[in-house]
Amino acid sequence: MKRKGGRSVRDHSGFTRIGWGYVVILVLALLAAWNTGTNLLYIVVGGLSSFVVLSYLLSFFLLRHVTMTRVAPKAAYRGQPFQIHVQIENRRRWFASLFLRIEKSNRKAGSAGFIACLPAGTAARLSVEGCFDKRGEHQLEEFWLVCAFPFGLIERRRKIVDDIRVLVYPRVHIVRANALQRLPSAARMSTQPSDDGDEYYGLREYVPGDDIRRIAWRISARLGKWIVRELAQYQSRLVVLALDTSYNPNVKDFNERFEDSIELTASVAMMLLRRRNEVSIVTQEGFLEGGDGKGHERRVLEMLARVSVSTSTESFSQTVSAMESANSALMLISPDPESWGRVTEHGNILDPRELVHG
Repeated sequence: MKRKGGRSVRDHSGFTRIGWGYVVILVLALLAAWNTGTNLLYIVVGGLSSFVVLSYLLSFFLLRHVTMTRVAPKAAYRGQPFQIHVQIENRRRWFASLFLRIEKSNRKAGSAGFIACLPAGTAARLSVEGCFDKRGEHQLEEFWLVCAFPFGLIERRRKIVDDIRVLVYPRVHIVRANALQRLPSAARMSTQPSDDGDEYYGLREYVPGDDIRRIAWRISARLGKWIVRELAQYQSRLVVLALDTSYNPNVKDFNERFEDSIELTASVAMMLLRRRNEVSIVTQEGFLEGGDGKGHERRVLEMLARVSVSTSTESFSQTVSAMESANSALMLISPDPESWGRVTEHGNILDPRELVHG
């Protein structure tokens, strides 16, 4: 899903590095003309000055009635590039815009896109790569539309400011499912048969009360009696992932370990959901009810994208005790490496070294 934000425009002009060098030459020529009083030098100064005026007027004119809008995805993963679609439109009726380029707020990154010619009444679309290194909700960085035609002495810059925000999900790693299934808590997973199956199991004779939509009409006609398809009932498993978000000053590089624990939670949750388990997530300050399917994957990632270090006075043990149930498997996740793999009264604390590839 993509969205386009409202925008405001701010323009300003300025000399480029080449332009400042040109100004120095112009000033030296002007001083020489004053000292010597030579008419030829004044003519040269006039000619040099005309290039500056022409650069300013053309750069201003070529950006006039030119608009830029952006469309970005609603969400992205931490550290993974995503595409920002930029549309530049020339709303003039008669004149083209020449040599337009897009720059990000960080000028050292260089030009993000370039258009040599944009005819009147047309629009061009460019894709610019974006990336966020931190999880959470972020404002999309500012873009500039720049024109320095024709001599590169003065450039006109248009700053595009909009309200587009991108929710950055934690990274999802590949999890070793066999290592997860060996945990004692996995053996205690309760199963709940569904009301309806989804896999073909076999054929049987019709029994009053069966859904007529399951009748195999061709086989029934051939055998002379009602035959229905029987579907196997799949088993759904409810797993509660308890994430410790309390601050621990004894953990070295706590912030980095905290992000790793969130990524482990996201990775395990995605693996369980894709294996048709129901997943619930609990922290000291948040709770996500159990669910399954693609929609629940998005809800899990959105919750974990916004998780922060807890300021609650409730201990992690109290939170876990409140969530224990005979109808679910409980898996504990902690940012403290000293506790990884430890067996507690509530269950095992997952060890990412045994679960995550790479």
